[in-house]
Amino acid sequence: MSGIWGEGEWGCLREYGERWSMEMYFSVFKRAMGEDIRVGKPEYMIQEVGLKVLYYNVIRENTMR
Repeated sequence: MSGIWGEGEWGCLREYGERWSMEMYFSVFKRAMGEDIRVGKPEYMIQEVGLKVLYYNVIRENTMR
């Protein structure tokens, strides 16, 4: 079982489409932004990940219009 819930438990709590959309979001995010964190200090890691998410959401908003 990967993550907090297995597929069966997730299906009971949420609709299947919610899981699919989140998995697709993270897949596209990793392809666009990369999987690596380039900084070494933990406080900067949090900032880098936050900026990547913010930047990705801005790009996504502008391309969806």
